[in-house]
Amino acid sequence: MAHYQIIDEPRPKPWQHLIVNPNIILLAAIFVPLFWNPPFWGRFWIPAVWLVFNGVTLGSPTLHKELTVVLVGTLVWLGILFTTFPVLNALGIDVAPERVAAYLRILLFGVFFLILYLAVTMQSTAWQLFEYVRERNNR
Repeated sequence: MAHYQIIDEPRPKPWQHLIVNPNIILLAAIFVPLFWNPPFWGRFWIPAVWLVFNGVTLGSPTLHKELTVVLVGTLVWLGILFTTFPVLNALGIDVAPERVAAYLRILLFGVFFLILYLAVTMQSTAWQLFEYVRERNNR
């Protein structure tokens, strides 16, 4: 029987038993903080690191795009976090920090989940190919 290889077919690493469906990472990022809040702002950086690790072990062909999305998203998130109050002060807008903090929190969660969703969507195609190849090899 002739052997063929799909160009976009992911090339799994030796740790392929650690690969999970990227949608699980997204769901874990949503639901785990409802029961346990990891220390050191872990609810934000643990899913991103897990997604990057998953992409590396999966051998995702879109790994560079996923890394770019995660890095740019992290910079945007940090930029929003650390520049909101200085920009408001520079513009002369005088509001109570408690009022701004509530909206800032919503904005930060929106950016976080948008970035995570984009990276998960990119990785899902590689995951589906990986599952197909694994099923085919197990027959």
